Amino acid sequence: MLYADPSVNGRILQIVQPEPAEAEGAVRQPLFGLDRAALTTRMTDFGEPGWRGNQLIEAIYRQRVTAISEITTLPKLLRRKMENDGWEVGRPRIVQVFKSVDGTERYLVQGQVRDAQTVETVWMPEGDEGEAGDGSEDEGAESRGKGWNRATICVSSQVGCAVNCQFCLTAKLGLQRNLAAGEIAGQVVAVLERQQVEVGRERVNLVFMGMGEPFLNYDEFMKSVRLLVEGVGIPESRMTVSTSGSAPGARSGPEPAADDGFHFRHRAGDRAFCAGAGENSAQAGHQPERAQRRDSQRDHAGKPQMAYRGYRGCGAPGAAAPAGTHHV
Repeated sequence: MLYADPSVNGRILQIVQPEPAEAEGAVRQPLFGLDRAALTTRMTDFGEPGWRGNQLIEAIYRQRVTAISEITTLPKLLRRKMENDGWEVGRPRIVQVFKSVDGTERYLVQGQVRDAQTVETVWMPEGDEGEAGDGSEDEGAESRGKGWNRATICVSSQVGCAVNCQFCLTAKLGLQRNLAAGEIAGQVVAVLERQQVEVGRERVNLVFMGMGEPFLNYDEFMKSVRLLVEGVGIPESRMTVSTSGSAPGARSGPEPAADDGFHFRHRAGDRAFCAGAGENSAQAGHQPERAQRRDSQRDHAGKPQMAYRGYRGCGAPGAAAPAGTHHV
């Protein structure tokens, strides 16, 4: 199905219908979302050497392959056996695209649970203005014909949200469910693939400012961060997590079995942003706090640092966005 929006100068944007719910007994098991250890275990379960797990990491997260049949580093017989046993890559996919006149793109992304529920992800070329003196001004993606030197991806962590911030349209949905680690990281990989980003060569920042409260889905959120760092290759210094007030570690339930391996560093500053929705928070009398990324910095324990900030910007369908963006 094709959609034409006159507010974006007649550009035609493709809309893909979400996949129907799986028939009973036909549920497939996704590889996307499994870390190196888990993928290595899957390979040894198939009687293969453990190093085939590294081949899966490379294919799924770096090469962004979407079908087991396309992982040509694996023997054809093994690929067929995996598919017959109910495995699939299972990466979340973009089902709707809305493009603004300034190049910002807003996506509805379907997760790994085929329940027709989607979350919002936003691509913002030149979205964060960079950090002065960090060298990103000369990274040259624009000179390679892509029209941007740096970009930011705004990522969701839950379907809906339970926090009920009065300025946020996501609150009207309530909390539908938490996203799994693969569904959070999959938003990023799907956008990287759409934009043909060369990770490690082109500068892309991540802001966890979309639908949901990341720290109320802490375990899956942290698993997704590890996948993005260790699998996709995006350094944690390029990530900022936004919170409505839930501090890292201040959460109910049992403590994680192992140290998260990341240290959160907070610093107050100027207003948060995401596709213009930060205006809503200002109108509601809330002043977001900003915590800047710490490039290549580490605390005394040597843990990677990832910034977090108070109060958030992104909203549900219908939230404020740049002029020319069509809302659902």
